[in-house]
Amino acid sequence: MTKLEIIQKTAQHVVSAISSAIGVDVAMFDQDFKVIATSKTFLKKRGRKANENYLRGVFNRDVVIVSNPGFNDLCKGCDCEGNCPETAEVDRTIRYNDQIIGVITMVAYTQAGREKLLNNTSELLEFLGEMANLLCNEIRLNETLEKETVVKRHLETTVNFISDGIITIDEKGKINQINDQAANILKINKKLVMGRHLQDFLPFNYVSPIIDERKPIRGQEILISTPRNIHCLLSGNPVEIEGKSVGAVISVKDFKEVRTDIYQLAHEQIKCDFKDIIGDSDTIKKIIEYAKQIASTDST
Repeated sequence: MTKLEIIQKTAQHVVSAISSAIGVDVAMFDQDFKVIATSKTFLKKRGRKANENYLRGVFNRDVVIVSNPGFNDLCKGCDCEGNCPETAEVDRTIRYNDQIIGVITMVAYTQAGREKLLNNTSELLEFLGEMANLLCNEIRLNETLEKETVVKRHLETTVNFISDGIITIDEKGKINQINDQAANILKINKKLVMGRHLQDFLPFNYVSPIIDERKPIRGQEILISTPRNIHCLLSGNPVEIEGKSVGAVISVKDFKEVRTDIYQLAHEQIKCDFKDIIGDSDTIKKIIEYAKQIASTDST
């Protein structure tokens, strides 16, 4: 799709506004010579078929003012050459990032319309320039939103690809992102927790340091027997911009997986220091000690 096709609704509003303000027929074509938007009566009089040779001439000149429709050099080859029902026409290209993406055309069929176009040409061209800028701003906004959507989707995909549970919260502690793994570990409905406070799902004393005090938490063991029977390991870092808290990123690990990982390290005798394992709860310490015994037994 061309840039003007993407913002077709806005283009139609612009064309209708120009037509109502000036009192003449108005149309907009993209760089592929397709009709993007028209005033109510334009199609009845001109149809959808564009004079491509004429539009190419407009693209080359940026601005075209036709006071003798049917006899202008750009009219050559047109079905209405020498017998055009128009009384005047004014065209101006639409440029985006110094590239022509289309043209706005104003057409008069009466003497009154002709006077409106030809007696106020400079003001009309300035007006069309402002309308073209409005369209370009809409395109720019649309592209920015599209890029943000792509970045957000990439982030969501990345977060869901990570094996750990990941939760992001705003500065008030409300959840604005949670991956599938975190939802499964905490046994909550991913769709229903967005915008809810993290403390609705985890004990206040575990999450308050990172929310209220902006302090990181490392390997905090959480055991909740009722109603969801959760046993996990919690870590998190506050997120700040220019010293101001904007939220936090929290990692959640299922305790069963943590235990499995530690045992696996011991069995495979991978060269690592048990001190590198995050977590200082009594349960973690017991698992590490047991893993050390396994490693020691397997190596003799």
